[in-house]
Amino acid sequence: LAPVPAAVPPGDQVAGRLVLEDNFDAGPGKSGLEDEGRGKESTRGFHSPGVYHFLLAHPDETRHVALPRFAVSNFTLEIEVWDNSDDFTGSMSAGVVFRARDNDHFYAFLIDPRTFQYSVRKYDAPDKWTDLAPWTQSDFINGRAEHNMVRVDGDGDRFSITLNGQPLYSFSDGSYPFGMLGMI
Repeated sequence: LAPVPAAVPPGDQVAGRLVLEDNFDAGPGKSGLEDEGRGKESTRGFHSPGVYHFLLAHPDETRHVALPRFAVSNFTLEIEVWDNSDDFTGSMSAGVVFRARDNDHFYAFLIDPRTFQYSVRKYDAPDKWTDLAPWTQSDFINGRAEHNMVRVDGDGDRFSITLNGQPLYSFSDGSYPFGMLGMI
């Protein structure tokens, strides 16, 4: 995670200072993310090798978490996401949240590695989603358990999203000028 003075084209170096680099091997000490342990009841937490996971118990369940120690306005976020399910039936999406003001106000970029689709959404209130980019097919999405490198650059009300090194989507929205970054 690094703040930037302007949106950075894919592949360019980030202008700014690095504020967090974490491979999740150290647990919650560095990021401040919640760790509910390793039991079957755990809905989120850390496990080797360097993974932060969500375990969903019910269909159509959504979980997200924000890095509590890092609120930013201009930023570059890079993270590796993948589907580590026991089987690959049904649909599934994973991704990032950004400019999260609280649990009910944030932007989200999601990919579904089973259907090779992505979406950009805004969460405005409990159970109130707005599609900024409806679910769209993309050849840039690696499927199933293959890893996907997600990058989101935010500069003021402009955002650009890169997936696996390829420019994917850009949009403007000024609803949330500042907030935390996280995963969904």
